[in-house]
Amino acid sequence: MDPSFGSSSFGIIVTQLYDQKIHVVFAEEYEHPSFQDMIDKVWELKNKLGFVSNIYVDAANPKVWQALKQELEERYDEQYIKDQFAFCYLYLEDFLA
Repeated sequence: MDPSFGSSSFGIIVTQLYDQKIHVVFAEEYEHPSFQDMIDKVWELKNKLGFVSNIYVDAANPKVWQALKQELEERYDEQYIKDQFAFCYLYLEDFLA
């Protein structure tokens, strides 16, 4: 997901890995959509497509990913997310050392 800012569009792309290639399953852009409509669209796609392993969101707009995590019944407070990033960076440093 790429939430829109100002004059840009809100974009949603769904891909899948099949036969060692990335295939685009869904791709749309929306001009000035309502915030809740986009959260609903992602939820609809998740339910329609079945198994979804990851949802990536441009983190520049925390309200978008927080609302999505809330909809998915996941922790969404910023401190928890910061702690998760810190853990991943630490693990990555250890892994690359």
